[in-house]
Amino acid sequence: MKQTATEWLFEWMGNNQYFIGNDLLKAFKQAKEMEKQQIIDAHGSKLISPKGLTSEYWMNGEDYYNKTFNKGQKESN
Repeated sequence: MKQTATEWLFEWMGNNQYFIGNDLLKAFKQAKEMEKQQIIDAHGSKLISPKGLTSEYWMNGEDYYNKTFNKGQKESN
C-alpha cells in the first residue's frame, strides 16, 4: 500500500528528531506536493455532467485539484 503524504511527514519527523526550522519547512512543502499529486492521481479523468445543464465535459485530476483547492490562490512554490 502506498504511503500518504501525512504518513510520510510523520515518519520523516520521527527519523529526524533534531531537525531545524528550514528542514521542517522543506519537508512540509514536499508533503504538500505529494498530497497534491495523490489527489490528482485519485481523481483521474472524469466526464462531468453539471446538474441542470445539457452539456458534459472532461475534467482531469489537475483541473479538479486547481478548481477545488486553489480557489483564488497563486502557486506558492
